[in-house]
Amino acid sequence: MIFFFTKNIDQAKYRDIIKRTIMINGDNGTNNSGLKAWNDFEKNWELNIVPVTEAANFKKFTDHLNIETSQGMAWGVTGTKVIFIFVIDDNNSFILRSNVMPLAHELLHAVYQDAVGTSHITRKYNSPEGRAGTKAAAATVIVHDNWYGSKETIKFWIRIGLSYIPITIPFIPIKIAKKNYSI
Repeated sequence: MIFFFTKNIDQAKYRDIIKRTIMINGDNGTNNSGLKAWNDFEKNWELNIVPVTEAANFKKFTDHLNIETSQGMAWGVTGTKVIFIFVIDDNNSFILRSNVMPLAHELLHAVYQDAVGTSHITRKYNSPEGRAGTKAAAATVIVHDNWYGSKETIKFWIRIGLSYIPITIPFIPIKIAKKNYSI
């Protein structure tokens, strides 16, 4: 289920982007696997979309994180079957595009938590959570290796009013990750 605690964002657009992100990256190489990943996510996961202005109310979820890269905050936290993502609560299409990457990043943690679990694998790239060559949970390593290392993305278009805008999301489908990480 998706819960919006925002007032201004277009919930239908965000739901469409969330669905596409999970379907594209949930592809494990079998027929309709992306759709199955989406149906599983929609049925079993709780996604809470919260305005960044209220992030302080959720500090208990992020206090334990060691954020080395900046003095900033965590834009999202993924737990067991629950995600909290903090977005800028605005209906502007440029804000939508800037909200999508952190949202997609957290969604990938969910996709990989369900698809490959938390068995430990070796990192290929440095990230704030650990250095290349160290081991951590697969659901974290794959997503963070893409985010901080390979930076592979894919673009799709959504309609906003009379025009279309490009939406860029991280791209690391399960079928590709299984080859790259031997899982």
